[in-house]
Amino acid sequence: MLCLTFEVGENRYAIDANEIIEVVPLVNFTTFPKAPSYFAGRFNYRGEIVPVLDLKDLMMSFQTKMYLSTRIIVVKYETDGEIHQLGLLGEKVMDIIRIRDDELQDPGLITEETRYLGRLINLKSGVVQLITVKELIPPFVRESLFRDVKED
Repeated sequence: MLCLTFEVGENRYAIDANEIIEVVPLVNFTTFPKAPSYFAGRFNYRGEIVPVLDLKDLMMSFQTKMYLSTRIIVVKYETDGEIHQLGLLGEKVMDIIRIRDDELQDPGLITEETRYLGRLINLKSGVVQLITVKELIPPFVRESLFRDVKED
């Protein structure tokens, strides 16, 4: 499996390339007053308005730092049988790595709040943990992000 790696704080994570539409450079977002801190805003992606969530804020309650390597990872996000586009703001979006299933290890402790954390791979450069995009967003966030789509 091919995976895109990035950092959140001091930890390295990866997303399966099959879940990714495109990785785009940082752009200006449209922000909303009184939005939760993990909601970075929305941006125009190829004619579609796409919500962007701050991965670091969602996972660790700290805002993403704007490095030259900070990117928007546009992913396919399925909810209620529909596929939506979702932007994930990631720090130090690095490279694509190839992982074999036999290299993956059980992550150990997973809680209700960390269901998005998947299996681990031990690379020479350190441990990388897979993220399951579908589990990344808590239900109450998912509802508010895609509510207008459901009401149409």
